[in-house]
Amino acid sequence: MNLNNLLITGATSYLGRNFLQKNHKLFKNIYAIIRSQSSTQMLSNIPNIIFLKWEGDIEKIKILQFQTVLHMATC
Repeated sequence: MNLNNLLITGATSYLGRNFLQKNHKLFKNIYAIIRSQSSTQMLSNIPNIIFLKWEGDIEKIKILQFQTVLHMATC
């Protein structure tokens, strides 16, 4: 099964990173909302990931179409 687009928050967290390492092949494109200071190096082996730096504006994100949304950001 191959899903089209995933939107994920918390991709650089322990939970998000482990989920993506194991499941990234399920998705055609992965859009990860990240903070500007987040390091993406640990996800550099995932070829289909696109990082969206959160700037407090959701308008850029609303034009993209997602089949799946995962909120994995935690505190």
